[in-house]
Amino acid sequence: MKNRKSYLFDCDHILPIEKLRVTIPRRAVLSFAKEQIQAKKMRQIGIPTYLIDNLTDLETNEFMQIKPVVCKGVKIQIIEQIVCGTPCSGNEPIRLFPIQSLTLNIFNQFNGQQTIAEIVSIIQEETGWSLDKSAAVVRNLFLRLCEVRICEPG
Repeated sequence: MKNRKSYLFDCDHILPIEKLRVTIPRRAVLSFAKEQIQAKKMRQIGIPTYLIDNLTDLETNEFMQIKPVVCKGVKIQIIEQIVCGTPCSGNEPIRLFPIQSLTLNIFNQFNGQQTIAEIVSIIQEETGWSLDKSAAVVRNLFLRLCEVRICEPG
């Protein structure tokens, strides 16, 4: 596993995400193209869809209505007290965050049932953080997990 001493996300060190850098492996290009066609068809019949690359461009109200979910085929496992995720098109686990962190509580809310706004409210109540800090932490975790193809908008 790469970066044995570090991990993807830490609630205590939040850096704003301005633009996502999503990479698609060569072997996933065909499935990505199929997903893009499916999304276009859904938009044409009025079903809201989101492009991962454009999530940072959404208005706050629209972003808060997204229901985060773990991508199909992603494997989540614990390795050396770190929660790791392997994207469906990946071979090696990505070290996401320590198991003994608040990040796990937030990640567990990414079940496709709750909006980001609802998750922010839950985290604010659990931690006593301000609304701004709670929203920033949830937003950044979701965006970072989208960037590495662990989560997506539901």
